[in-house]
Amino acid sequence: MPNLTAALVRSIKPTEKRKKYYDGQNLYLDVTPKGTKTWYARWWLHGKPREKRIGRYPEFTLALAREMAGQIADQGADKGTRTTFQETGDEWQKVRLADRSFTTRRRAMALLEGDVYPHVGLMTTGDIKTPDLIPIIRQIEARSPDIARRTRSIISRVFRFGMAMGHCDSNPAEPLSEIAAPVIKNNLPAVVDPKRLAFLLRLLWGYTGHEHIRVALRLQVMLYPRPGELRTARWDQIDLEAAEWTYKLSKTPPGKKPRMHTTPLPTQAVALLRGLKPVTGEDQFVFPSQRSTAAKPRPMNNVTIGHVYDAIGIDRKEQSQHGFRATANTILNQVHNYPYDWREHHLGHVVRHPNGTAYDRGDFLEQRRGMLQAWADYLDTIRADSNTGA
Repeated sequence: MPNLTAALVRSIKPTEKRKKYYDGQNLYLDVTPKGTKTWYARWWLHGKPREKRIGRYPEFTLALAREMAGQIADQGADKGTRTTFQETGDEWQKVRLADRSFTTRRRAMALLEGDVYPHVGLMTTGDIKTPDLIPIIRQIEARSPDIARRTRSIISRVFRFGMAMGHCDSNPAEPLSEIAAPVIKNNLPAVVDPKRLAFLLRLLWGYTGHEHIRVALRLQVMLYPRPGELRTARWDQIDLEAAEWTYKLSKTPPGKKPRMHTTPLPTQAVALLRGLKPVTGEDQFVFPSQRSTAAKPRPMNNVTIGHVYDAIGIDRKEQSQHGFRATANTILNQVHNYPYDWREHHLGHVVRHPNGTAYDRGDFLEQRRGMLQAWADYLDTIRADSNTGA
């Protein structure tokens, strides 16, 4: 049976049907009609074929896939009694991330498959020690201490899951925090000067490209939700007659159920959404990806708005999408004197009270409705005022 080459693997194009490309007896590359390339190891146990997913190409090169397939084949008969870290991680993802968003699952598995599995994926979960993990974390820290922190957390969660399932007796990832490089967090950039804000608004309102992007640019400032919550907004969450958008908050305190949140829509937002309805109303998402289909709906990519900022001349070191939350909150406080509780509730934050949140379950919806309308009117006023310049 002919072997694959690195050049051949790189050049393989998808066909109408799923296709397998074999490399000797122990390895094959599975290519889907959409072009996803995944390596699988093959071996025989008691005369019956077995196979195991290794990982996706190009994260797993041909040379690495061959090495891992060889190790799996050598383990052979032991596969029934040993659980590898990759098997534990895949099982954790299916059980613990089943109710999380597609983006959350994809990010977690990308870190495991890209940085962790190539080093310890084939090791038995219970045999892994802390020194086996340190080189992995150091390698990630070299490019991003924050990503290293997230990876440590995911590895630790996999081991805790493995302990509960009986795959290991301890969590060797727990001591990694003691040798971790510090993560320096900075506030996201946000403009709070009305004159500078007016200049940015003119740039945003001047965008004349795709209609759904034009609307998203304006609503991000007008409603100031978390960017991911706006990007994944669905039409079934929006009641244009009641002028409300109700959705599940993406930030939930540990151990708490996800909270529903209602954002009142000012008249300007309702008008924008009514105009957008004939354009994207057939899709599940208000701001769909260009690759979205009825069978597989997709929201707008999380980098799209950032690229538009670059194109229209907004320096993301001065003003970020998320930063508009700070922009609005600051001006509504310092210029308009709106109460703290109203502003915090609108941001989706848990407001602490002396008697505890269990005794205060109001959301100040009607008060926030007036506040959001005043904010939208204020944006229109400073944007149109020729005396409010950069």
